[in-house]
Amino acid sequence: MLHPFHHSHAVPRRNWGFGLAAVLVIALLTGGLLAMPQPAAAAPVAVAGATLTVCNGEQNAPGQGVRCTVSITNYVTSTGILAPAPASSWTVTRCTGAAGVLSPALLPAATCTTTTTPILGAPITTVQQCNGSGSGGGGGVWCSVTLTNHFTPAPGAAFTAALVYECVSVPLTPGLLCDPTSLANTAGSVPTSTVGQCNGSGNGGGLVPAVPGGSANCSVGVGSTTTATMASHVDQCNASANGGGAFLKCFALVSNDVVAAPENTDTSDSGIYPPIVVAVPATVATPSPTATPPAVVVPVVAAPLPSPVSVPVVAPPVVVPPVVAPPVVAPPVVAPPVVAPPVVVLPPRPGRTGNAGTPDAARTSTATVLMLAALAVVLTFAGRALTPRRRR
Repeated sequence: MLHPFHHSHAVPRRNWGFGLAAVLVIALLTGGLLAMPQPAAAAPVAVAGATLTVCNGEQNAPGQGVRCTVSITNYVTSTGILAPAPASSWTVTRCTGAAGVLSPALLPAATCTTTTTPILGAPITTVQQCNGSGSGGGGGVWCSVTLTNHFTPAPGAAFTAALVYECVSVPLTPGLLCDPTSLANTAGSVPTSTVGQCNGSGNGGGLVPAVPGGSANCSVGVGSTTTATMASHVDQCNASANGGGAFLKCFALVSNDVVAAPENTDTSDSGIYPPIVVAVPATVATPSPTATPPAVVVPVVAAPLPSPVSVPVVAPPVVVPPVVAPPVVAPPVVAPPVVAPPVVVLPPRPGRTGNAGTPDAARTSTATVLMLAALAVVLTFAGRALTPRRRR
């Protein structure tokens, strides 16, 4: 018979002790890790319809703070419907950490995240942020909203001053500076206001003055407006920063304006093309033989084409007149005057004597022969002079 505590069947006691010690160490480590303060997870930005919410009900541990900055830009029609262009968008920057680090001087050391998203479907007209946050002792809240509505064209209802409801608490919070003050509020509650902020906040005692020194803890931007066509609403920093020695700094600006319609510069598929300029020659009744007729520029709008078409410019033909040689006029041939030779009258010679015959008849026949010979010579030379010479 074997011993009941034979080593082949029993577990040594020292192994039980080692297992128990290991369990205790793991429990202590796990408990210690769970007891250590963990950084707050980034609260997501929630958008539901026309409302954006962020930074609500968080960072309420002692010494912790939150800083949220919201910027919204809406492009809408005259009836408050979201315009297709330009693009509308919202941007949220969220910073968390020790309240002192979130002050303006130390903010670069804080942990911040920024989110930018286009607005689709409907414009965002309501912002709810930083409500019920930063209320631990020495906590802090720094939050701001800028909401801008661009109308094209102008809305039917006019722009009027924003309705304000801020810095109302019972009893009054000592040291809380507001602009405008609660005495100048134009709304009766947060839901009925354009800006409702800092109500029931900062009343934990010892509220830290705002930075820069002497500035308001809560303020509404100068020029904030509203319109019945599309009323906007900011609900922020209410019931917040209620721990002793807390920081509180909140700001809201709601603006409305009218902007011109955006120009369509994309002609890729719009069917609209710039005009093509074509040079067309002007019609001239009698073209000048030495000058080219002037060209008249006539803009021609081309039909929609898949791509721009180049139209060749055809220059008008140049008409060259024939060259006509002037007629050659030959000068007239002037015949020299015919000069008749002088008739020489010989004195009568003395008559002969003897048998020579009759003296008068002999002289007459001789003179006649000489005269005819001289006349023949003159006519011959005159005929040569009058005959025109041939050109060589």
